[in-house]
Amino acid sequence: MTYPEGGAQDIGAFKQYFRDYQTPSLFYYSAYPEQTVQTSLRDQQISKMIGTNFDRAAIEEWLKLL
Repeated sequence: MTYPEGGAQDIGAFKQYFRDYQTPSLFYYSAYPEQTVQTSLRDQQISKMIGTNFDRAAIEEWLKLL
């Protein structure tokens, strides 16, 4: 099987290609095993906001994230 013509346009063939050619991982590493994608995105948003000038509305929005 070759890479599907049109790439991911044919989602079934695209998924099958990766199923056919996947290899098991020998190990898995997570720097933050208890962290979810949602909390990572929230933390990233908080970090961006810390470096900006705060007005009252911005502070209230920032506190909602905590």
